[in-house]
Amino acid sequence: NITIENDFDQLTGTSFTINNGNTVTVQTGNKLSIAGDLINNGSIFGDVSLNGTSSQPPILGVTENLEINNNAGVTLGANLDISGYLKLTDGVLNTDGYNLTLKSTAGQTALVINIAGSVNGDLTVERFVPIAPQGHHFLSSPVSSASIGELSDDIAISLVGTYPTLYYYDETIQSDHSTDGWIAPSSLSHPMI
Repeated sequence: NITIENDFDQLTGTSFTINNGNTVTVQTGNKLSIAGDLINNGSIFGDVSLNGTSSQPPILGVTENLEINNNAGVTLGANLDISGYLKLTDGVLNTDGYNLTLKSTAGQTALVINIAGSVNGDLTVERFVPIAPQGHHFLSSPVSSASIGELSDDIAISLVGTYPTLYYYDETIQSDHSTDGWIAPSSLSHPMI
């Protein structure tokens, strides 16, 4: 369990390992830059950058903030949970079949900052939804090509009857004053914009 109080650069050809149950905390304004191997079986809080010159296969475990800055690419070697941000500066982050999850809690929701990189593979985006005082929430998708059916494993969805559980807003219908613009989707394949 250590705290990094300055920028720390780990060189190519070496390994940085965090044992099970241990933590590394990188103080705000500093960065842990990894050019070699990273094996995180614990937790990393703060900013981590993968910036090698050859493909990196890290085991990242639980990581708060991760920057991919490796033109040769990064391929996950285990599941990865991001609680702060995933910054795609340069290169491709390949999930290689592992779970890449942007976590969400009552206090914070992870996000993607895309400068010039990309993710190849599946990405799970969580969204903490508190109980609404009036029983309503406005939801949208932070990723393209999502459908409302992707919510069905989290909430019971009914699209029929007097009071469907989901509606979308159509401004063109509202403008003709025949309805208020809120319409129930016709199927679970309806896009969630």
